[in-house]
Amino acid sequence: MSGPTAGTMVDAGSPFRIPGIRYVMQILRTISRFSLPGLVLLWALPLAADEGAVVLSAQDGETTEAFLVKDCTGPAAGKTLCYACRYGQRPVVAIFAEEWNDQVAELAVRVDRLVANHRDQRLASLVVLLQGDTTALETQLQRQSQRHRLVHTPLTIYRDAREKLRAAYKVPDSTKLTALFWQNGQITCRLELSEASKQPSLADALEAAIRERLVQEP
Repeated sequence: MSGPTAGTMVDAGSPFRIPGIRYVMQILRTISRFSLPGLVLLWALPLAADEGAVVLSAQDGETTEAFLVKDCTGPAAGKTLCYACRYGQRPVVAIFAEEWNDQVAELAVRVDRLVANHRDQRLASLVVLLQGDTTALETQLQRQSQRHRLVHTPLTIYRDAREKLRAAYKVPDSTKLTALFWQNGQITCRLELSEASKQPSLADALEAAIRERLVQEP
């Protein structure tokens, strides 16, 4: 099946392969000119055919809700808290992952760097592991945080009802990785990965989308 021409919207259920990050940036700039309520645009990011679909969407009307995590490496290490509540109206990047792997590590490093570079806009972040609260996982996250020198991005373990993620944040049980960006309690960017991928476009696309929204929504 051939891909769509430039500027064509595609449905998330049937992703196409398109030319990469420049194309994504062009669409993001186009979206920034519109403010129609409920506007939802979906397009696929470039991946090999056997590596699962990544879908980046810009959405209006989704709001954040409280959820509990165990902080393993952040300022509240060892405690259970709601980081969505703690961050309040600040712009936030939240990465939900089934397990810690190289791709999650790459995203965490890139996001941590973004937070450091956008202190004036009070950008915040966190990584949430969904595989279960165990001592072994907590120790692993502490070691990974030190290894990758994560300063601004707490690594946490989800400690709430999984149904809450499905209902409020639309994080499906089948997800390998879901990254969200919200600001003023409104989710404006979602990036989902159904299967593991080694393509660098995932981190590039997330970073580009966040930068675009921070510029548009200071």
